[in-house]
Amino acid sequence: MDSMLPPALFPVFVLNYTMSVLRDYLLQSSFHGLHFVAERRLHYSERLFWLVCVLACWSGSVYLMYSSLQFSYENPITLSVDNHYLHRHTRLPAMVVCDTGNTRVPREAHRIFDDDPKRFLQKKKNFEQTVFFVGTLTDNILFKYPGNMSYYRSLRSSCDDIFNYCVWNKTAFACCDHFLLLETVFGPCYALNSIHTNRTKTLKMEMGLHSELLELEFKNPQVSIYVVGNEEVPMYKTTAVVKSVDLYKYEVRLSVMETITDPDVRQVQVARRKCRFPDENYLDVAKLYSFGSCKLQCQKNEHMSLYNCTHLYMPYAKQKEICDDVQLVRLAKGFKEWTKEDNKMCECELSCMDMDISVVSTIASKVDITQTNWKNGTRSSAHIHCQSVYNKVLRKKAKNILDNIVSLGGTAGLFVVCTCVGICNIYKYTSHDQSTVNSSIIAGILDRTWRHLTVPLFTE
Repeated sequence: MDSMLPPALFPVFVLNYTMSVLRDYLLQSSFHGLHFVAERRLHYSERLFWLVCVLACWSGSVYLMYSSLQFSYENPITLSVDNHYLHRHTRLPAMVVCDTGNTRVPREAHRIFDDDPKRFLQKKKNFEQTVFFVGTLTDNILFKYPGNMSYYRSLRSSCDDIFNYCVWNKTAFACCDHFLLLETVFGPCYALNSIHTNRTKTLKMEMGLHSELLELEFKNPQVSIYVVGNEEVPMYKTTAVVKSVDLYKYEVRLSVMETITDPDVRQVQVARRKCRFPDENYLDVAKLYSFGSCKLQCQKNEHMSLYNCTHLYMPYAKQKEICDDVQLVRLAKGFKEWTKEDNKMCECELSCMDMDISVVSTIASKVDITQTNWKNGTRSSAHIHCQSVYNKVLRKKAKNILDNIVSLGGTAGLFVVCTCVGICNIYKYTSHDQSTVNSSIIAGILDRTWRHLTVPLFTE
């Protein structure tokens, strides 16, 4: 018989060949239930039953696999509590000290306002509010406002003007070697243990389950102390743990819980993990990313949009972006508007490394300077007791690649008894080892095709 087929019979040949190969594979397949579908010795109803079962199991398997992968994609990060007792030490939070007044500003006010004694007190108060600008003004600017950042910064206290004596756990250290300049919305401040400062010297400052003590004595008693995470910066709505005044000492007790992020979290896109590491920065108000810096960036954008300028203590602002006296008054009047928390235009990711700091207690007491053990020149002091809690928060990937493989493999094995060996069987069946079998199939099909026969899957 001539093996060449007329073109009109070629589609019939392809269909017959495909159905024959499929039936032969089903009979030899190691996937459970498939050979019952192609077994001619079984009744039609039994074969139909097995077909429904196989389709249902495969559909359920595919659905669960898809659901598992989708859940892993939408929830790539998990937060858990790490109470491992070997990891009791926690980093000391950043201590940020900002001056809220000094003797230099009143002297400058006397120098420039002596020619107007009737309005001296009003101008002096107005001048001090501008030098120590915290977002608001009680009156219009009543003096010639130069808008020069360097002029106002020169009136603020230096580190040596603020600190007199510093002790960490009964070990004294040079205050200004470790309290370094930090640009904040409150102007130039000095921060201990902050990643935003240019640290060249480091102290090992860690907290355990027992209270650790930081003792600070100040030459300038008019300071505010903010305690924030090492990656954070103080904002307008950050509450100062101490607002120091002359001849007072303060005892503050803090409880700190740290959030630790597994390094593998970096492999997840920022939009999915919903947090940023400090070096993933895109802001122009900070060199490193933090949630507070992002909120500050939103405030600056709001300033530039509403007033075409920003205030003189906006970190890393350029001189040409600084408001003049009229613009600064308008900006201060809109303080509540641009500091509101529900600004939908300001979407900020959390910091991946964070701290939850709670003030347990604050005690302020008046001091008789003749009976105190302060160092010479000290006008106020703060003792800050820091203690870490038993637990830490651990941020990590919900599933890694191995977890996904195990999950998919378990689903496939449960529903369709699918194994790697079964998948390899597909390759074996389609490889050159089956050439003899395929040749016999083709010969039979050619013979039947000449008689316009078909080889359906479910018929004799």
